[in-house]
Amino acid sequence: MVCCWCLKCTFIKSSYFFDREKLNKKRAKCFLVQPLSLRADKKTILRACRELTSFPAETEGLEKRRLILELGWQNPQGLFGFSARSPYRDLWIYFDHGDTSSPLNELAIETFRCYGLGGATSIDWTEIHGPVVIFRLAPDETFVPLNFRFDPTLSPYEILETFDFFRNSPLSAAEIAKARDAYRHSRSVDPLRAKAMLDARQNNWILVADDEDVADDRQSGTIAISTVIQ
Repeated sequence: MVCCWCLKCTFIKSSYFFDREKLNKKRAKCFLVQPLSLRADKKTILRACRELTSFPAETEGLEKRRLILELGWQNPQGLFGFSARSPYRDLWIYFDHGDTSSPLNELAIETFRCYGLGGATSIDWTEIHGPVVIFRLAPDETFVPLNFRFDPTLSPYEILETFDFFRNSPLSAAEIAKARDAYRHSRSVDPLRAKAMLDARQNNWILVADDEDVADDRQSGTIAISTVIQ
């Protein structure tokens, strides 16, 4: 049971695994990852990732239709997920919930068994057969990490890093998700302040806080704002 936000157990060390140069190679907006065993080696994981150029689409309905038409899936379902380094739910994963005969995707199960179908809180699925489709999600408007710049792309190295982190963690994916969600909720800000933060970062405005002590709260990843000076 997770009783607190524990960086050691629930979040990756900044120096862990791959350097940023490798993480930035071969970036794309969406990847399809073939079934992988839980102990698949790193080269096998990288080879299992291939870019999907038709995702993400404008709507979830269109994405599901494409999965049926282009990949022959029977019942596409989506899940929230976390990459190894993210404090918020930054991944969306599709898998064919109607597939019961393809090989088990053990690494995907281990990594993404955090939430229920369609983003439900309770887990209501047991297995993933066949490939998964993975792409990046932006944070919601109430949570804006410090110095955050949203990048809609990801790389095979980030997928590998994520799989490796979750399969080697002493906690389950659900426990990690619960801890990261608690961290995010404790540091969320109201939508007006979040919008001001985003606008300021995009326009290089100066942020002025009511209380100097909370003007730059790097631990929480938020900035308390009373005035935006243009």
